[in-house]
Amino acid sequence: MNLQRPLTMQLIAGDSALLQVLQTQAHQAGVPVLSAVERPAGQALAPLLHRRDVQVLLLELPEASRAEDLAALQAVHRLMPGLQVLALSHDTSAEVWRQAARAGVRELLPLPLSVHELQQALQALQPPAVPADGAMADPAAMGRPPGPVVAVIGARGGSGASFLASQLAWVVAETLSRDCVLVDLDLQCADASFYAGEGAWTHSLADAAQAFERLDAALMGSLLHRLGPRLQLLAAPADPEQALLLQPAHLARMVPLLQAQHALVLLDVPRHLDALSLKALDMAGTICLVTEPLMHSLRDARRLLLVLRAVGIDDARLRLVINRQRSGAAVSDDEVQKLLGLPVMQHLPAQPALVDEAIGLGRPVLHLQPQAALTQAITALAAGLLHQPLPQPRGWLARLLERPGLAVAR
Repeated sequence: MNLQRPLTMQLIAGDSALLQVLQTQAHQAGVPVLSAVERPAGQALAPLLHRRDVQVLLLELPEASRAEDLAALQAVHRLMPGLQVLALSHDTSAEVWRQAARAGVRELLPLPLSVHELQQALQALQPPAVPADGAMADPAAMGRPPGPVVAVIGARGGSGASFLASQLAWVVAETLSRDCVLVDLDLQCADASFYAGEGAWTHSLADAAQAFERLDAALMGSLLHRLGPRLQLLAAPADPEQALLLQPAHLARMVPLLQAQHALVLLDVPRHLDALSLKALDMAGTICLVTEPLMHSLRDARRLLLVLRAVGIDDARLRLVINRQRSGAAVSDDEVQKLLGLPVMQHLPAQPALVDEAIGLGRPVLHLQPQAALTQAITALAAGLLHQPLPQPRGWLARLLERPGLAVAR
């Protein structure tokens, strides 16, 4: 029998009514509350953060003391890096979300309180199941180890990040023979869903969000679209208005389910940073930043890197990809590294005719020109991201035997 490892919680809110609601919801979610503190207006937060026996902190974040409160949270997070913080605020704009994430806040929930959103956030915090004897389960005994999560994000619109994400997915699945799922998080444009292959997708991320309460591995699998024997797609909604259904807590549930079934989870993340895209970047073990070797693109890359570093994303997780590399580029790799503080991991040569053909036909470059310089560069990038050697080129006999209609007598 599997049990949930218990979480313990501290509550801090500005009035007794809100505090009572939070206690009730925590109880219904099965999270024991060790401390519930009613915080008067003007009371400093730091002296209240003395509990070291809690795993979750749920607090109201007043606008008047937000800067001081976030500084206190940042300090306690350095002492307790495993503390999971949920904050309630009347302002949940992208700027406040970035400030909160920098201080270690995992979820920023709106006030007035939505009980449904709070329950989703509490459920997303639940740790993995463990055996009744308390020992951690062996991932290999439960199936495959969780696949890594790689996010692809462009320094600016039009940098080619979505196209690269879709092409990486094909290469990982077919050239490297690894099970891969591509998740299109660019909910407004849905370019990766378009580039990945032809077809009107029946299901999308919006369906997963609507089924959040009963989402499990089987249901998650039913929402994926199979593009090839080893490649699946979790598409963006066809209707951009449905994108409003998707919340960070939904993504926190979906990604582990996808990891359990795939050797790689590939996230196409939009350049516009909001709560959802920041959550995606937070969950990614590796982040590919795609830019061009042009000063205006590098300027945008530098600004994006400042934000990512400010919210706690370490440079060790970042991989710099230079797209549309041309001979005699105006900006050298040394200048790029000096400007961005990151080495260049991979150059992708400019082959506009091949890219236009791939987009126009809805087919990957791997199928159109497998020996093209762009295809080979994408293959090298995929192998580097998965820490595996490049596949050996096949000999003339193997290629001959793969021709349609040619059978081998046995």
